[in-house]
Amino acid sequence: INTVIIDSFSELAKKYQRSLVNKDGVMQMQSWGKLKNKLDKTLEFITKMPGVLIVTCHSKVEMLEDGRTRIKPYIDGSTKEDISKWFDFVFYTYTKKNGNSQDYMWRTKHSEIYEHAKDRTDLLPADMKQDFQLVIGAAKEKGFSNVRILIVGSPGTGKTKSLSTLINKGEENGN
Repeated sequence: INTVIIDSFSELAKKYQRSLVNKDGVMQMQSWGKLKNKLDKTLEFITKMPGVLIVTCHSKVEMLEDGRTRIKPYIDGSTKEDISKWFDFVFYTYTKKNGNSQDYMWRTKHSEIYEHAKDRTDLLPADMKQDFQLVIGAAKEKGFSNVRILIVGSPGTGKTKSLSTLINKGEENGN
């Protein structure tokens, strides 16, 4: 196995969080620490695996006091603030109208709205069509021994659809 995909980390976190609620459906204060610890240990474990790691995560909009908005990973607790530290690439998904169709895009560079976006190779454009072959190629060019990718986005913006770009078309045709 040279690629591991988790689709989606936000749902994995929610499942564990549901196991921590009391009979009234509320998490107690000490349970938030348990949630953070479990999610950190999970991230530590999966990011140590060799090869390519792709983790998808749903997003949510955060309204700031001054009226600005930010897109954050949809994870309750403090993990949403530091999940990006575990990854070499953090991309946000969006769609862009292209005539009668739409292109599925990634935002790869930090901005006010996409504060966790990053490309540790600094080889990728700020906005690009979703294609894992280009990301893996950039990591290889920079000599990365492993590739750690987090994809954050709302439903319907290509998080799962983009996984089809992992298939090398040349190998698929016997070339």
